[in-house]
Amino acid sequence: MNLSTGGMLFNSPDDIPIDEIVHIEIILYGSSSRLALNITGRVVRRSDKEIAIKFTELDLDSFIHLKNIVSRNALEEEKILKEFKEFSLDKSVKD
Repeated sequence: MNLSTGGMLFNSPDDIPIDEIVHIEIILYGSSSRLALNITGRVVRRSDKEIAIKFTELDLDSFIHLKNIVSRNALEEEKILKEFKEFSLDKSVKD
């Protein structure tokens, strides 16, 4: 799986059509807790093996947890913040 603050790419045998709205739940487990990130996205690309989803809606708490996951795994925090700014601007234009 390839995960960013703007979307994800993952292996899937499912035949989900392009432009389909999907609801994603990313579950994080700790030693004594469980946290679910609830995200809405749109299928933007697919192949026989992979599906690419662009995130379209996520609450602030989910974004903060997602940002922390991504930034811990990719030492490009400025790029991550830029992605969120672009995501926020894109949302404000569409709303």
